[in-house]
Amino acid sequence: MLPFSQLFSPLKNGIQKWVNQPHEEINKYINEAFSKSMNGSLQNDFVREAMGIFEQPLTEQENSSQKLDVAKFETHDHVYLKIHVKDPTVLSNVKVFFTSNQSIIEGIPKENDRHVITLPSIVKSKEAKAEYRDHYLQIQIPKKVDTQFTEIDVQGID
Repeated sequence: MLPFSQLFSPLKNGIQKWVNQPHEEINKYINEAFSKSMNGSLQNDFVREAMGIFEQPLTEQENSSQKLDVAKFETHDHVYLKIHVKDPTVLSNVKVFFTSNQSIIEGIPKENDRHVITLPSIVKSKEAKAEYRDHYLQIQIPKKVDTQFTEIDVQGID
């Protein structure tokens, strides 16, 4: 046994204790910790918001009555979303949002529909374009090029 493994054995036992506990006890502990650290209204808002995040479905189609016909592809510089639009009159109600890795399309095919599409790579927050032509809405989003490299030393085992 390595000499430093004795230092980490209490930590290991503590982790095993938490892993083997029922989820209800963990939730109770977290709620107690929040109630001790936050005042009532802030805590309720935070918990309500957090629970809303966890209750969202993990599908790419949210609150939609119909499936959206989307083709997504990428080049060296851009990510493209090509959406088939049967009725061009709905384009006046369409809203397009995106984060660094998701696009949210609202208003297609019906006004209350919302579709979340996971993008194939990380994108920039500016310089995106949307164009409608030949029954297709094409969204062009520039890719974010991350050229930060960090070198780490690799040491051999003696």
